[in-house]
Amino acid sequence: GRTWGAALTLQLTNKLAALVAFETGTLYGATPGVSFQNTLVRGTYTLSRNATAEVEYERLVIGTATPVTGAAFRVAFRW
Repeated sequence: GRTWGAALTLQLTNKLAALVAFETGTLYGATPGVSFQNTLVRGTYTLSRNATAEVEYERLVIGTATPVTGAAFRVAFRW
């Protein structure tokens, strides 16, 4: 099978960045030949030099199954 993907990262402001990624192809292993598509959208906001907040949405479709979607909100601190 063949797989391809693309990702675009944008620095929208000094503190706000965005990522949009897409991947599609066919699976290997237990279900060879089954197609998939995965889409990811993420926004990252810099709260301070040591902290960021992220909002993320992901959608995965495998074959003809119902899409699996998820969202997350994370705050990361580094010291």
